[in-house]
Amino acid sequence: MIGRWLTAAGLLVVMVAFGVGVYFFWGTQRHGQRVGQQAMTPDKTKPKLSLPGTLIVAQGGTLYRMQSGSFKAIASGGWTQPAALPDHQHLVAVKRGYNSSDLFLLDTSGKVLEQLTQNASGDVPQNHWSFYPRVTPDGRTLFYDYDEKTCNGCYQVDLSIFAMPMDGSQNAAHAWTQPNAGTGGDVQPQVAPGGGIVYAKYALDPNTSQMFSQLWLNRWAGSPGMALTSTSQNCNAPAVSPDGKQIAMICSQGGQTTQLVVAPVQADGSLGQAAVVAKGVIASPAWSPDGRGLLYLQPEQPTGHFQLFYMQVPPAPSPGRAAPAANTTPAPQEVTDRNDFDATSPPAWF
Repeated sequence: MIGRWLTAAGLLVVMVAFGVGVYFFWGTQRHGQRVGQQAMTPDKTKPKLSLPGTLIVAQGGTLYRMQSGSFKAIASGGWTQPAALPDHQHLVAVKRGYNSSDLFLLDTSGKVLEQLTQNASGDVPQNHWSFYPRVTPDGRTLFYDYDEKTCNGCYQVDLSIFAMPMDGSQNAAHAWTQPNAGTGGDVQPQVAPGGGIVYAKYALDPNTSQMFSQLWLNRWAGSPGMALTSTSQNCNAPAVSPDGKQIAMICSQGGQTTQLVVAPVQADGSLGQAAVVAKGVIASPAWSPDGRGLLYLQPEQPTGHFQLFYMQVPPAPSPGRAAPAANTTPAPQEVTDRNDFDATSPPAWF
């Protein structure tokens, strides 16, 4: 029982590790920062760069909507990881509690329309966690992370990718992946070009006992799947472009920095030659609605607060042609400068 309490309370820290360790690193750095550099809520600031369309982001448990160059708070109290539905009128988002988290359907004004999962329990060992929702382009299926228990009172919490019908109940949900035990599991599902899901799978190197992650492709529920990136690349946080021709990801080959990488999708679902388009401590990429650019989170010095950055991305190269080098892509543009967005909450942009 005690072990399960500790595991449940610590799961949000595990989720931070899924974000390439960025929150851990900058959390330690902030202890030495100057006093008085408090982040401001987005609705009290004006973006440095106005983006087209609608943007939903999370900061400190509140969801903010950016339209026409201004932010507005739309939902507060434990909210994170919004995902837009294809109709652009609704969202699925995570609401975190102390010992559990659930998925909710909201409209884009922040009104809660339906609770999609029921993960809280009076018996703490029976609590569950759901994270990283993603709705299929036809709006019929919801993919998400879920900690399916293998035994009563288990200490271990490894997330799997689950799928449930948007017009059904959690009772109809079923597992798509089988996580590696003791790693935290499979996270960050995206709908794969050609069907199935792309996600980050965590594993332990048996020789070094070091954790690493790979992008993985599963075409159907329960399939063994295939790795899209190597173990040495240590990639996670996949983001599929709107046209399905490219996948952005965060990769780290050691050290305390990461790379924003873009790779073309091949006919068989594998990835072509990747290009590094940005470097730093980068998290949670999201494509622009037109597929011409990427939005991502990166800490700003000296505060370490995570800001939004935007950069244009070249179109996918033709088959047989090399991907563009990083120095040929336009420089990133800072979208915000006084906020502190949740590093493990990818923006929803539509």
